[in-house]
Amino acid sequence: MTRASVFYPPRMPALVFQALALALLLLILPFAVLFSLRAALSWQIALGMGLVLLDALAALHLIYQIYALTHAAYRITENALHLQWGLRQEIIPSSDISWVRPSRAVTEIQPPRRTLFGIWRQRQNIPGFGQVEYLASRGAALLVVSCAEKHFVISPQNAADFVETLRKTLEIGSLQPSPGASFYPGQLARAPLRHPWARFLWTFTIALNLGFLLWLSLLLPGGIQIPAGYDAYARPLAAVPLRTLLWLPLMSLVTALADWLWGLLLYADPARRPWAWALWLSAALQSALYLLAFYLLLATA
Repeated sequence: MTRASVFYPPRMPALVFQALALALLLLILPFAVLFSLRAALSWQIALGMGLVLLDALAALHLIYQIYALTHAAYRITENALHLQWGLRQEIIPSSDISWVRPSRAVTEIQPPRRTLFGIWRQRQNIPGFGQVEYLASRGAALLVVSCAEKHFVISPQNAADFVETLRKTLEIGSLQPSPGASFYPGQLARAPLRHPWARFLWTFTIALNLGFLLWLSLLLPGGIQIPAGYDAYARPLAAVPLRTLLWLPLMSLVTALADWLWGLLLYADPARRPWAWALWLSAALQSALYLLAFYLLLATA
């Protein structure tokens, strides 16, 4: 047995579903934006912008799910079992593992029927049994790892090899037990907030986007008309109502949110933290540029 044995969950079926769903969301996004820009009524613009926001948030969620699945692994070392599913990590000392059994042999556990594109990623409290956390995907036999405080349901591709490797590790034992640890995605957001510059950048970006939305909403009842640009012959186009610019603050918010999330993923790795700071700074700058563009459009009205 090697010093560290790594097992992976089945990835291909879930990745195919997620990639198709992401492609569909990205295909819908430009049509939703185009619908909002061409809408004549306020409720149509609001409907289109709401669809754009929901579509963008769903796409970001799927991107994280793809990231989590491609970074999922079950690692057995001499003194601990490491479970990883994206940003979720759990280190279980060998001394805390009570037993490992197939899920079909554990009558208290009934896998949930609903899964997100073939992924089981949730927590349950089963009366009389305890807390159960799923870090698994479909396509392989489910195993239940029972620990001192909770139970984990995992899905290594080679379940028999995983059980045998873990059994040998527990039999050999270790003179240097590893401390247990739990890391949740929410902790990733709390870590940079301890830094005053991160709090400043995030607060500044939020204030700019909320101020942008408030400013635009206060100007809407005034019936302001803004220039729509020029045609191919440099002739000015007819002015359009101010409500057609509702997409500006929404796009500013979506792009800032994407920069924040990407920066959080990079911040987890100390070697990549400079790129995280660059993304958070760019989120603040691009929000300011959106606001400046809106001001210049109003100045020409």
